[in-house]
Amino acid sequence: MKIRQKSFTCSSMFLGCMLLEKSLWAMLPLSFTSIPTIQPIPSGQMQELKYVIRNNVRTQALPIKVSIVNDGDNQPQSTIKQTNDCGAFLAPNASCTIWVTLNGVKTGSINKHLSIDYQGRTPLTSPIKMAIKPANTTVLVYMVGSDLERKYGFGTFNIQQMQSIGSTANMSVVLETGGANKDGWREVKRQLVKEGYSVVLENLGKINMGATATIQDFITWGVTNFPAQKYILVFWDHGGGPNGGFGADENFNDTTTPINQIVAAVQGSVNTTGTKFEIIGFDTCLLGVAELASGLSPFSKYLVGSEDLEPGAGWQYSTFLNYVTSNLSANGLDIGTIIVNGFSVQNAGKTTTLSVLDLSNIPSLLMAVNHFSNNLISYATNATNWKIIASSRFKSADYSTSVWDNDATDVVDMISLANNIGRNVPELVPSAEEVISATQSVVKYFLNSSNRGSSLGLATYFPSIMSAYKSNYGNNVSLNNTFFYSENYVNFLNSYNNFYKNNTSSLTATFSNFMFNGTEYTASLSNDFSQLYAAVGSNNCTLFDNTDDQNEFTSSCLSTLQFSGINAQNAGGSTWNIQYDKNANLTWPSINGEPAMLLDSDVDPQIQTEQTYLIPVTGGYIQLNLNNNTDAYEVVGFQEHSAFQQSNAAGVTVPKVTPITPGTKYKLRAYAKSTAPNQCYNGSETDTWCLMDTNIEITAPFTITTNTLPSNNLYNKFSFLVGDLTGQLNLTPFLDY
Repeated sequence: MKIRQKSFTCSSMFLGCMLLEKSLWAMLPLSFTSIPTIQPIPSGQMQELKYVIRNNVRTQALPIKVSIVNDGDNQPQSTIKQTNDCGAFLAPNASCTIWVTLNGVKTGSINKHLSIDYQGRTPLTSPIKMAIKPANTTVLVYMVGSDLERKYGFGTFNIQQMQSIGSTANMSVVLETGGANKDGWREVKRQLVKEGYSVVLENLGKINMGATATIQDFITWGVTNFPAQKYILVFWDHGGGPNGGFGADENFNDTTTPINQIVAAVQGSVNTTGTKFEIIGFDTCLLGVAELASGLSPFSKYLVGSEDLEPGAGWQYSTFLNYVTSNLSANGLDIGTIIVNGFSVQNAGKTTTLSVLDLSNIPSLLMAVNHFSNNLISYATNATNWKIIASSRFKSADYSTSVWDNDATDVVDMISLANNIGRNVPELVPSAEEVISATQSVVKYFLNSSNRGSSLGLATYFPSIMSAYKSNYGNNVSLNNTFFYSENYVNFLNSYNNFYKNNTSSLTATFSNFMFNGTEYTASLSNDFSQLYAAVGSNNCTLFDNTDDQNEFTSSCLSTLQFSGINAQNAGGSTWNIQYDKNANLTWPSINGEPAMLLDSDVDPQIQTEQTYLIPVTGGYIQLNLNNNTDAYEVVGFQEHSAFQQSNAAGVTVPKVTPITPGTKYKLRAYAKSTAPNQCYNGSETDTWCLMDTNIEITAPFTITTNTLPSNNLYNKFSFLVGDLTGQLNLTPFLDY
């Protein structure tokens, strides 16, 4: 069937002309019934184009041959692919679909057309043409799923937030995911986030996401394949401060990455690509630290990180990405401020800290830390001065650090620490103020929950639990035998620790003269201290071995304690007289009616609103906040203790705070004495005191109250406990309660 086309004019009847043209188009044997609108995409991104064609011949099938014709661009052949369901022949009156996928397009242009040949006639064609430019911003997210994804789905939750915005004409959002022992996460995948879904670009198989080379390769690949005017790099998982590092790849023995290897990976990528970052962010716990900021300062303008633990939900990615794609001139401080604000809103009611750091001011901070360290050295040479510094440290805002733990991050707020040292040592005021001023110049914006009033934006490592001193700290803040943080500070901390090791007996606090007169418990204390507790328990507690929770045994334990009502009077020098009136303090903390260890976890003991508490339970702690308006304890979530994670040579990160669902069961932990080696933790000796599981089980939801103790043999012994200035916890022998 041939078509004769007659000439015509449409000078005055435009609508009639359109109808006539449409009629002639419909008379063609083959026609498009759907042609996609081609949207502009930046370099590296992808777009799928969907075409529908129809055989308009009622009685004859048409042979179909579909191809993409290059009209003169230089795009690699791999950037455009075509598939269809048309078959070799298209049946009469039938339609079929052609999909054209543009993927990984390079800067320049696309100049091609879709061509459909049928029986030698003039092909049916449609142009595929656009300019390809770099994006305004590329966001690279390195997401190690770990237990955060396996147990709680937080990785998926944040990816869904990203998909609510997706990559746009101005912004590429690219992920590398893996590291969780869960379907879809055991293999490492590179994905482009689109609106509503993600596309897997590469499946790298089972590789270690804690390895430096894996991180560097992702950064280099992302920068190379998704060029942009500015780049944002985000690390997503657990964090453990300067000595714990980043991540926990479950598929490789919970491998973590030390901070010096984070620096090495970023440095390696920058050396390869020549591209630096607008922001490097850490959606983790405890990596808003000066050491990491210093190491990354040559490679990024800003860093976003938290001094404290993070709630499991982490950052609010939809507000963050929407701002980036809608505000093309925004700089790192603008974007970082949106990240901080969104994080605060998303985690309202939980304990939060998050800061934006200006890394261009790190050199001034390092100079100030060097001066401060030089002046502190002389305070690590005698017991009196050492205890002044130790007392200042204990009064400073710190995070994930407790005398009750066998390990501690000892991450402390820099301004709080410098303030307290300057307050206690007048001659150190000038160098302390230099540190404060330099820190304030680095911290451009921060926003915390109300119970973190003394957290001022930037933390560092300073030991308070001396038995857990991180001897590898110097290695963690150096790369290729060169320090990227203050070598003077490292030397001071080593001197401080050496004095402790050589003079432990003159620094620790022990009890003597412990008595009960029927009304009051009294004792003498041999040295200065940081914390005092009164506790009640038994010599017949049913306990479970921490390293083998099936191993049940009986030993002494303390099941509940309080830190109010204890009177301490200085008896001259460093000795103290301790007194506790039993009849004036008859109520003790309980959870769901069961007496419990309510541990004060205040970040800053000097601030009344800093009222955060922990109840030790199986595998970690129930975290509580005290509502100052209602005087009621509110459950924040569960904080897994890092000692229950697998350890590796790189270190142990600190888990995020995760929600507790109704029906969740825990066993209460008590402070108990081991009866055999390794019951407390691997390497511990017999008669070691630590927190251990009891046989008392509680079920969520939880209510915290104070009650009188049951009259039974589980609560018939009393003891004082002291946390001294070395971070050691000592206790008196038991007396009847």
